[in-house]
Amino acid sequence: MKPTTEFLLAAEDAERVRSLVPDDSVRRPLAARHIVMTVAAVVALLALLWLGFANAAGTAGTWKGVTSADVVITFIVKTNGSDAVVKFGAPHRCTLTASLELHKGTTSRYDIRSSNGGACDRFVGERMSVVTGSDASHLTLQLIDNTGKVRETIDLVAAR
Repeated sequence: MKPTTEFLLAAEDAERVRSLVPDDSVRRPLAARHIVMTVAAVVALLALLWLGFANAAGTAGTWKGVTSADVVITFIVKTNGSDAVVKFGAPHRCTLTASLELHKGTTSRYDIRSSNGGACDRFVGERMSVVTGSDASHLTLQLIDNTGKVRETIDLVAAR
């Protein structure tokens, strides 16, 4: 038997259409209100994500400071705001790599993921906190051990 195509246009044919087409196969158009609400929710979510990382990305660049032991360090925040590198000068000459763990207000907390060896190995698995100063040309970096004790506080200035 060959299927036939019928066009049912009259309002009185609605009952016949319901009997021929199962309810679960009928696609109803999305209401414009649902589309607008979905788009608004997505835009709000993206804005919140951007605000969360905007300040961390705002510190992107190279910063320099001196530890209490007179070791020059270079702190580099990559432009994506989620990765950072701390390079220690002589006599240590080692590098830490860290990933953004939390950003709240003017503070970013990083998880120290790896080192290239030497004196930096003792910091792997610990954290560092970076606080943006009242003017955008200063940062404060704190190296924090696993117990939450601050090992070192270093004031940084933007490198030229």
